[in-house]
Amino acid sequence: RLFELGVAREVHPKLATGVKTVALVRKLDSCVEELGLGKEVVPWRLRLMAVTRNMNHDELYMWLDKIRLKRSDSAVVRQGVVIGPHVASQLERAGMTDWEIYKGLQKVSIEALVFALAGLESEQAQDHLRRYLTDIRHRTISITGDDLHALGMKRDPAIGRVLEKIKEMRVDGLIQGRDAELEQARQLVGSTR
Repeated sequence: RLFELGVAREVHPKLATGVKTVALVRKLDSCVEELGLGKEVVPWRLRLMAVTRNMNHDELYMWLDKIRLKRSDSAVVRQGVVIGPHVASQLERAGMTDWEIYKGLQKVSIEALVFALAGLESEQAQDHLRRYLTDIRHRTISITGDDLHALGMKRDPAIGRVLEKIKEMRVDGLIQGRDAELEQARQLVGSTR
């Protein structure tokens, strides 16, 4: 509508509101629906990423501050616009383990990842990102530091390292379920003594 009214440049000189942006928004909506992310994604954040995608980080930061966007929303939008384009280079390598994919993407917001997916050309990167969004990120462990303490570990940083190793094994599909996690924990705890 900003484009139709001819006022987009008045809002910000780099605001993208033309036909390409409309097509991008449709693609983003399609990705959200296809991947079943409707309950996790805030649609207006994706739209804001689409219209601000031509701004550099400083311009974007200042403009989002000027329109008084909440910090949490601003961080997600900036992450999508700034980090989104770099996701492809992280995911293009063939033979990546699920853990490598998980470690590379775990701190990136879902909206930023959807925004990145809409712009990816590499089939390898698309496959890795789709698998992360639909499967890999949901592979969680059920044991906690209390379980490791019950197995005889002292409450120290080593507990975090053991949990991280178990998480890696779970994400890579080497173990599944609480019993397997506890058995692996017993072995790891035994090797740390």
